[in-house]
Amino acid sequence: MKNIIQSICLTVFISHSAVSQINLYYVYLDNVPYLNGSNVTLNCGVQNIQVQACFSNGLGGCVSAQCPNTISLPLNWSSGNTSNNGCSVAVTTDATTGGRIAITAKEGGKDYPFYLDIVRPIPPSPSILGLSNPTILCNGQSQNATAGFTAFTSYYQWGSDGSTQVSPYGNVSSNAMVTTTGIGKVKVKAIADPATGCPNSDWTSINVYSTPIISSKTVNGSAAQPTNYTGSSPTLNVYTNNSANNCTWSIVNGSGFLSSNGFTCGASIYGSFLQVKAQTGNNCGNGESYTFYLVKNSYRMASPNPVKAGTAIRVEFDDKKAAEATVESMVLYNEKQKIVWSLDKTEAQNYFKEKTYFDIETKGIPSGTYYLHLQIADKKQIERLIIE
Repeated sequence: MKNIIQSICLTVFISHSAVSQINLYYVYLDNVPYLNGSNVTLNCGVQNIQVQACFSNGLGGCVSAQCPNTISLPLNWSSGNTSNNGCSVAVTTDATTGGRIAITAKEGGKDYPFYLDIVRPIPPSPSILGLSNPTILCNGQSQNATAGFTAFTSYYQWGSDGSTQVSPYGNVSSNAMVTTTGIGKVKVKAIADPATGCPNSDWTSINVYSTPIISSKTVNGSAAQPTNYTGSSPTLNVYTNNSANNCTWSIVNGSGFLSSNGFTCGASIYGSFLQVKAQTGNNCGNGESYTFYLVKNSYRMASPNPVKAGTAIRVEFDDKKAAEATVESMVLYNEKQKIVWSLDKTEAQNYFKEKTYFDIETKGIPSGTYYLHLQIADKKQIERLIIE
């Protein structure tokens, strides 16, 4: 919302003789008296406000004027020079900031404090009652939601994202009916009274699920990768934002043993490679699943190195299933970065179905220094090879 500049004049009236007799402190806002220290609601964008701080004589009037000694203003407010007429001070503010106006006036060597706390009628974000976060609703189910009461609110606006539906949608009262067919959000915000000129509240949202989602997964406490190089006993976790109440763990490929406890699973890798599937579920059925690819000491260094021209260089893995699943490519470059030999993913998968190694024939390759680039899942390994 565009800020509106406000001009405020502040005047302090004090009489030394009256101070000794009167102890009622008042601050006048547009000639309306407020007891010193009061909270005052000020519409956003209000202009030309007259502020006076005074001792009351008990009859509704102020005694003789005296200029402010110090002025403290809310955040983003600033004051100009004190005028010669009436000890008034011009104050500039944006249209939505509230806070404390504090004035002191010195009389007889003593400071006398005056202040008002200015409150802008901006509605806070409402809570959503009747729904947990997240809310689980199976297909065909619905649940009533209520916007928690908020001050300075004209009405509430409901909305939704994803596969969640809310009825009625848009500018409605505090109640709404929520349904979902998958994953989404229900949201609500408070609409300010247009007469105040103030902005609306921010949205409040709640996640709504039918079947579970997997928000993140880890291997040994770190984010899971497409392929995870681990020790022999990694710990696996899946996180569901409380959308699931159970998780089933199973071995998809490789040799090993699992010990699971809810959304945590300890894996023992017997060979060099293991694929473990986590299947989430709740009362609505099975949700998202995730398969962990775990590799233990899979690749061995290419050998022999150096190698005599005409002798094959062997690239070997501990487990053919691991090689089949993780080898993306092998490329041999010369020192000028030209490709002299390569193996793509499809060729590697076909080859490693039967063997744990691949032989690179050097016959016809000139003597020199070469660099073997192995792309194994999300990791690249480069080896320097010498052909004599």
